[in-house]
Amino acid sequence: MALQQPGDGAAVVARIPLKERKWDLFYFAWFCHMVPIMLFVDTAAFIPPHLRPYPQHLLHTFYLTTYSDPLALAKPLWFTCFSVSEFLIQLPIGLWSLPALYRGDKLVPLWVGVYAGIAALTTWVSVAEIVGWDGRGNGYVDVKSGEERVWFSESQRWQLVGMFAGYGVVFTVMLVDMLLRIKRSLEISAAVVEGKKKRV
Repeated sequence: MALQQPGDGAAVVARIPLKERKWDLFYFAWFCHMVPIMLFVDTAAFIPPHLRPYPQHLLHTFYLTTYSDPLALAKPLWFTCFSVSEFLIQLPIGLWSLPALYRGDKLVPLWVGVYAGIAALTTWVSVAEIVGWDGRGNGYVDVKSGEERVWFSESQRWQLVGMFAGYGVVFTVMLVDMLLRIKRSLEISAAVVEGKKKRV
């Protein structure tokens, strides 16, 4: 078998260079994209403004002024819990996945599947919340000006939905792929065990 396709057994991965494993190459590029975002953008929510490095402050300010993300501004408890899971679970798996995907580690389907499952769940819940956001509280108070502002415009709402939904699609595809790989590996293992039983 020359190329790996979604759902192929993990046992095949180690024999094929990364550049020939098209899906793993995509996932490798994806984690190269996501790990810096988790490290330098998403962590801003947990760092006091006066302690943020200036480049991170600029990125955080740009994001909030461009999209007026109500979840990042209001920080509901459930969203904070999702953010904590990102740093305790998703970020470590993302860091592990880069060398693991490169070398074709057999545990990739398991750990990347955990990552994708959590990321898909939290992303789609956030999409649903933004779609249904009703401007509760009539807005928020701008820290600099002290003025009351609306959460976001309708165009910003659908910009956020489009961006988050794009991420959600990738996470969902990744999750399905990893589950198919695990299923394939279990089928191969079961066939090997059955073959041994027949020879006894």
